[in-house]
Amino acid sequence: MAHGHVLVLDGDKIPALDIVRGLGRAGVSVTAGAPCKDAVAFRSRFARACVTYPDPADAPAAFIEWLEETLRRDRCSLVIPVTDLTVVPISKNLDRLGTLSTLATESFDKMQIVCDKASTLQLARTVGVPAPASVVVRSADDLERRAETLQFPIACKPLSSSVWAPSGFRSFPVFYAFDRRELRAEVLARIDVCPVILQEYTQGIGVGVEVLARNGELLQVFQHRRLHELPLTGGGSTYRMSVPVDRTLREYAARLMGALRWTGVAMIEFKVNDETGAASLMEINGRFWGSLPLSSRAGMCFAKDLYEMLVREKTSAPRPYRSGVRCRRLRDDIEWFKANLSVDPRDPAVLAGFVRPRSIGTLLREAVRMASPAEHYDVQVFWDPVPGAVDLWQTAVEQLRGVKRRIARGAGRLSSRWYRLRRRNVLVQTLPAVEKLLFVCYGNIIRSPFASAYLARRTSGNGSRIETTSAGIYDRQDREADPRAIAAGRGWNIDLSSHRSKPLSEDLIRWADLIFVMDRTNLEEVRKRYPDSAGKLYLLGAIESSDSADVQIPDPYRKDAAAVEAAYRRIVDAIDSVLTHARC
Repeated sequence: MAHGHVLVLDGDKIPALDIVRGLGRAGVSVTAGAPCKDAVAFRSRFARACVTYPDPADAPAAFIEWLEETLRRDRCSLVIPVTDLTVVPISKNLDRLGTLSTLATESFDKMQIVCDKASTLQLARTVGVPAPASVVVRSADDLERRAETLQFPIACKPLSSSVWAPSGFRSFPVFYAFDRRELRAEVLARIDVCPVILQEYTQGIGVGVEVLARNGELLQVFQHRRLHELPLTGGGSTYRMSVPVDRTLREYAARLMGALRWTGVAMIEFKVNDETGAASLMEINGRFWGSLPLSSRAGMCFAKDLYEMLVREKTSAPRPYRSGVRCRRLRDDIEWFKANLSVDPRDPAVLAGFVRPRSIGTLLREAVRMASPAEHYDVQVFWDPVPGAVDLWQTAVEQLRGVKRRIARGAGRLSSRWYRLRRRNVLVQTLPAVEKLLFVCYGNIIRSPFASAYLARRTSGNGSRIETTSAGIYDRQDREADPRAIAAGRGWNIDLSSHRSKPLSEDLIRWADLIFVMDRTNLEEVRKRYPDSAGKLYLLGAIESSDSADVQIPDPYRKDAAAVEAAYRRIVDAIDSVLTHARC
């Protein structure tokens, strides 16, 4: 890398692609970096080179070592981290890395203020920026005591936007609770990894004020208004529009950046009530933001201006931009349309006014707008066509997979009925002789440890001869139980806090009289690895009391706490049925 060269990280994210394009069009030499080989920014014609690095989600220390070695070997003028995955580790190591290159991130102390929502809200109060009523919950006792001060519905957010747990990087979505049961379930699923902040729901439209600042002085300012959000209750924007900078919001942004003496880019997010004009601070993103391509299509170039400020020590004049420019992230916006088509008018979010049902006619008019030449897209541009073409292909493939999944679900219901017809009677006849029972799932951190622990609790102290244990197909051991599993287990007086995962082995297969797996993927993998297990291998769902349920108990790992609780209810039902037929 030559002098003047820029290394852009997080190349698998669309904002990084926009940065690569913006710098490349300005004549700056750019290398795109990512933790994977198929990153979207690698396909841009403006990426002079592409490099892969250790995934900081799993190995932040290895990522920092890679970056240090890279900067010592190939000097460059500027490193731009784009997401929290790279921003936070780099900000922690500014002293170590700062002598090798200019780093486009603030100090870790400042990053802590903008990443920690409680600190952000304290800053807002200090400088007179309005924010919603909030309380921080760090334990179950906190929840019982502090939630009393808030009115439902309540927004439940992670206190920090960046959390590295022993199992790796964790990101929790915002959840809205409409009653105490929902609130307790969601909070307890999070607090073992990260404290949460509870906020009364703020009515309004999401508005972002994006800035480039130097020592707290605003040099460039842009504003957008969210048109579509996913999930529908509130989340990242899939479609948004540039609007003139509101004088009040600009003043709020100036106060916050000034108090921090911020240098670099940031996005300050507000909720604005259209009827009253009242604004409330939601959060500060101390890095590039997800809707960055909109600002570029409207005439801004934050990446180039950041480069000019940090590398060439020049200050660009405030840029004018076009209002009314609309830009969408196609793949996510398709999901927005699909979500609207499936809105249930009885959903609490609809009844509470979070979600406004749209008619078929309204959705059709919105869909037709996609074909307008005035529309812009985050990835698709004619002057750098390859990333957009690949994204279109991947979007089509993803939608086709969705159709196949729906077909598969229908076939799965038929298959479940057939499996129960064939296997349930055999299983019931087998259970009375069983003494050693093994539960298996993929990771041994959610489903199988709960099943084993619940069976052990049910048979404890009644003279039962049944022994039980659990294991995972994934070969990584000593992982802690998922925090959502620990929280959900408490509802059945199961303590999974001391559980550590173990991989499935030949010894365990030989030990067990009966093996229960959770889904067909588990079933096929165990059969393939251990063919001799076939005669004692069953899906746990085969013995549930309900004949209509899918025979699989799906993995809730990538879902919310409610999915974990739903899986546990089915496991409890199945094990209660097991105990009905076993001799305990």
